[in-house]
Amino acid sequence: MTFPMARALLLPCFELSTSGTRSPMFTLVGELPHHQYVWVDTSFTHLKPHGFVEAVWFGLVSMRGRVWGCTVMLKSGAIYRNLPVHALAFRSDPEPAWTPKDAQAWDCYGETFTALRYQYLADLEVMARCDIHGREKHLRGRYLFTCAPVGDSFSLYPEQAKEFSWVALHNGRLCVLPTNHLVFAEQSHTNNWSMEFPNDMRRQTDIWRCETIEIGEGSTLDGNEQPGEPQDKGSTSATPDLRVA
Repeated sequence: MTFPMARALLLPCFELSTSGTRSPMFTLVGELPHHQYVWVDTSFTHLKPHGFVEAVWFGLVSMRGRVWGCTVMLKSGAIYRNLPVHALAFRSDPEPAWTPKDAQAWDCYGETFTALRYQYLADLEVMARCDIHGREKHLRGRYLFTCAPVGDSFSLYPEQAKEFSWVALHNGRLCVLPTNHLVFAEQSHTNNWSMEFPNDMRRQTDIWRCETIEIGEGSTLDGNEQPGEPQDKGSTSATPDLRVA
């Protein structure tokens, strides 16, 4: 027997995206903003590998401490779930010997995440700073969409919080990188046509709040609050709460 309340609990949660549409929040498994036509390395899927085969990529899997997983439908109609990022390509002859470290900078932070496609960034040319076989290399590609972890301990700290962009590289491969590993080209705005990475930017470390608690004349430093006049909401100045890793 299925109870109506239990069914309601299974409905996905949504947040409002920058484009004004609903952006779903997922736990463990989710879907792409738009499906992608890809090629899959059959050494990951078949008993007898035979190169790359066509597939439709539509799903995502996020598990803490592991690479992102990709769920696809093969030409046979079979669903293959949780393929690693380096198993996918955008042509049948991509850059060979692609590894997890080549494709992704960080493992997943947790199981809960949101996925959206920033309309302003859609299909923009991007320079990706990748770690290819242990050496930094800059590769060009196009922006696909973004995933952001939600509710994990890392994301509570500005210096650790990240959004991960998925990029279709021109070498035929797929990579997932944080924003500080990417430089975009947008013809109506950017003027960095060589797409060099800036070296004068600081890492975020501040947490800002507009609500603070001030100790008034009727209070003691040991936390024993004495009766006093209530303070109007919003009458205090914003004070940064600084945490440095």
